Amino acid sequence: MKTNKFLLGLVVASSLLFTSCPEGVEEITVEEAKTLLAEDGKNLNTDLNEMIDLEGTVVLTNFANKMETVQIKGGKSIAKTLLKLSNPTINKDLKKSFKLDVPEEALELKYGTYTWSSSINNWEYSATEPTDKWVFLFPAYETSTTNDAKVTMDIEGEIIGQEFLPNQVEATLEVNEEKLIEVSAKINFVEMENNVLPTSAELYVYNKPFSYNAKLNGSIAGENITAGIEFTLKKDSEVIIATDLNVNIVEEETTDEYLGQTITTYTYIPVVIDGYFQFYNFKIDGKADVSNLITLGENEIPTQDQINTAIDFDLLHVPTNTKMADIALSVNPLFNEITPGVMPVVVTLKFIDGSEEDFFTYFSEVFMTIALLEMSL
Repeated sequence: MKTNKFLLGLVVASSLLFTSCPEGVEEITVEEAKTLLAEDGKNLNTDLNEMIDLEGTVVLTNFANKMETVQIKGGKSIAKTLLKLSNPTINKDLKKSFKLDVPEEALELKYGTYTWSSSINNWEYSATEPTDKWVFLFPAYETSTTNDAKVTMDIEGEIIGQEFLPNQVEATLEVNEEKLIEVSAKINFVEMENNVLPTSAELYVYNKPFSYNAKLNGSIAGENITAGIEFTLKKDSEVIIATDLNVNIVEEETTDEYLGQTITTYTYIPVVIDGYFQFYNFKIDGKADVSNLITLGENEIPTQDQINTAIDFDLLHVPTNTKMADIALSVNPLFNEITPGVMPVVVTLKFIDGSEEDFFTYFSEVFMTIALLEMSL
């Protein structure tokens, strides 16, 4: 059990940790880098707290409550109907032929405009336009007396096997004609060994003033899968977090006997992760041999030297493209006591001037904020 917990922490830490000076940019000392690193930790905590109570999120929550709790014809909530129907242009008989669970009343949710009626505390189908998407007009806040908010959305998809999978989603949320949220997603799927896997995906989410961009590209060759993951989080035009990772994955097949039947299970395991993880002014660049890490911890907790033969991470200062530290992983000495709240892995920054510091001390406020968020969920 201890080893399993250690491996979980180790893989998580490895997933997160991912040199001449350009002309016109002054070099930075180690002490200056440490100061800036501490500032970036505080800025990350500030931005994280700001993302909790964004105006768009508040309005979206109000909209979701109305979608979930209020019923349309047949006694189903609009939210559940949308999830089951996804695209009303799919022929009803086709859905029946695939034995998909689509209730008759779901077909009543036509494209057009739905307006919130405070007098009956329900949605009304108020217009047949537009003919290619859903529009919802509703009060932005619980205290609003007018329908000052507008959600526009369209979901399209395809049938793979017996599943209807949405492969394109477009949605916006406006209040008084000001766009607060925008979502755009495109996904391509492939059926493999009775599993449906995404081979590529693009996601853009804007929640004023933050924007998220993510891309996933994958390729399959026999039992080997390669996935490329790109992600950027910005506040206005400032980069808060950016990552570009390549993950090599292998498929493992296991069979079990249950009630006289053979059950086959397919598990996808990351083998190698390489790329970078950037936060504000710093970038962690490197590579982790995940399969080696897993092998090391199969029977006992590995030593620090054993762990670091499987990883190679550097801390870079992005504006100057200067290496500031090597990154080393080790087992927390308190881990053997299974102390609550103690991470099984210690990430040490070995700066180029010979000094060493715990990486997570720079982000203690961030971890406290995340812990409080988890407790509130």
